[in-house]
Amino acid sequence: KLTGYRILTTAIILGFGLAKAALSCVGWTLVPITLEWVMGVVAALILYWAGFYEAPRTKVFPAFFQRDY
Repeated sequence: KLTGYRILTTAIILGFGLAKAALSCVGWTLVPITLEWVMGVVAALILYWAGFYEAPRTKVFPAFFQRDY
């Protein structure tokens, strides 16, 4: 049951996680914390809101929620 929404969610989490890990290894402290806040607040709220439209009865962005990409 792979959808575009789930692919996007996974890619965003992996992208932010890898970026935060890489920046932390370099020794930066402020940028990884900022990335964590952006992911935790902005991206999570947007993806949470978009998740409401994943239900099969909704017809909003049908290609984005099409199963078996």
